[in-house]
Amino acid sequence: MNKFFFIRNDDVSTFSEPLRKFVNFMLIHKIPIIYGVIPARLEKETAVLLREAKEKNPGLLDIVQHGYAHDNYAPFGEKKYEFGEGRSYDRQLHDITEGMKIMHRWFGDLVTPGFIPPYHADDPNTIDAIEALGIPLYSARLKVPRERKKFLDVPAQIWAHRIDDQGQPVPLNFHNLARDLGSVLASGPISGIVFYHRYITANPKDRDVFTASMSLILQEQALGKLRVVLFSDLLAVGAGRVT
Repeated sequence: MNKFFFIRNDDVSTFSEPLRKFVNFMLIHKIPIIYGVIPARLEKETAVLLREAKEKNPGLLDIVQHGYAHDNYAPFGEKKYEFGEGRSYDRQLHDITEGMKIMHRWFGDLVTPGFIPPYHADDPNTIDAIEALGIPLYSARLKVPRERKKFLDVPAQIWAHRIDDQGQPVPLNFHNLARDLGSVLASGPISGIVFYHRYITANPKDRDVFTASMSLILQEQALGKLRVVLFSDLLAVGAGRVT
């Protein structure tokens, strides 16, 4: 049976020509991708771009909420988080709710119901808020350590981009990405990878590695080793079938 595999592009908010080219690249090559949209920072041009792409190609992209404003509330020097330790349940619930309102104002029923926490960080208050709001899908980097969940838990095990000590993105490495892909395909029924279009489009070598990575993923799909899916596909299949 095929492994379900998803591709995420996070931190979508500001409109740019590189973003437009990225969206068009994925559409031209018919590669399904999930766009993690930052509600409070979303620009009109970006919303229009994604809305029109979704209307014309409903099976090739999902539009999913990525935090609220992608702010960092962690004390200096500690692991970054927008939702996590140090923020109360009420504040987290408020921000997630306000983000949902913005998403539905721009995209209506084109939004795929789900939540992607910024910095892949959360705490029990985050999960309680997700469950209280009835959000059916959650995608961080690790599985939520909770026995009974009211949502489909689909972490993205591969974080393609790393940041060095100077805060600069480390160039993509195709060998490492191919190795990581092979590893996660052996780990369970659902796996995924996260990219950031702003890094890919800023570095010609990263663009080449990204293109090669997409070719590898499509090749693995053609061989029956995986099936590239959207979050909406997973929700349609049902949690009981894939966890």
